[in-house]
Amino acid sequence: MDITEEIFKNKRYRKLVDQLSNETLELVANDHLRALKEAHRGIQKEEPYKINDLEYLEALSNEMQKMARIILGERAKRIY
Repeated sequence: MDITEEIFKNKRYRKLVDQLSNETLELVANDHLRALKEAHRGIQKEEPYKINDLEYLEALSNEMQKMARIILGERAKRIY
């Protein structure tokens, strides 16, 4: 199971992501630096012991971008 699947199955993470606005999701999806900043912020809050793990930060930001695109797609389908 990849990180995206884990996040979608984790109700706490899914709830946090669902609360993000479309604008924020678009920024995360399209701007890797923004995704890195958001991932860093999340690590500081939820997993401070991993704050210096750059591989984890990069993987998390990449998965955040994938997830943001998926959620934006889901939201677009609900509109139409």
